[in-house]
Amino acid sequence: MVYCVKCGAKNPDDAKICSQCGAPLYSLTEGERTRRRDNECFGTH
Repeated sequence: MVYCVKCGAKNPDDAKICSQCGAPLYSLTEGERTRRRDNECFGTH
């Protein structure tokens, strides 16, 4: 699922625009998801 950053609506992973408000959707590629997950820090307050 891809969530619209403008209205918060759920959209299919392959959607290019939001089905509710028409805003463009941006999804991360698998490589970007992995890279972000690897770079996140947890419990370092």
